[in-house]
Amino acid sequence: MTPDLQMLVWSAVLFLVQMAVAASGAQGQVGLPALAGNREDLPAITGWAGLRSFAPDRLPVYGFAAGRRDFFWCAGQGGFGIQTAPAGARLAASLLLGTAPDGIAAGLDPTPYLADRFG
Repeated sequence: MTPDLQMLVWSAVLFLVQMAVAASGAQGQVGLPALAGNREDLPAITGWAGLRSFAPDRLPVYGFAAGRRDFFWCAGQGGFGIQTAPAGARLAASLLLGTAPDGIAAGLDPTPYLADRFG
């Protein structure tokens, strides 16, 4: 696995685990070394610009894939992932849990961001 792909995969895994931990109300943080089992064969990555993914309408995509409950999208933030992460994570957690958005995403209508908007 290339370093870029490895970082993308681990970033996604870490994000989803941290969302689940936050949604569960558990205390403490889950870090990449804990997820990786303190594997020393993972190369250290000192810089990361990120993958800038975009949906056709240029809006982020959150939610389950159309007609599926086994694939959840959290993508398409483009170059704004760092700015949208707090509200996006709250919105994604509420969609995963089937609850109303709270915290920084309270009152946010998820409809424009739902993954099934593309059919």
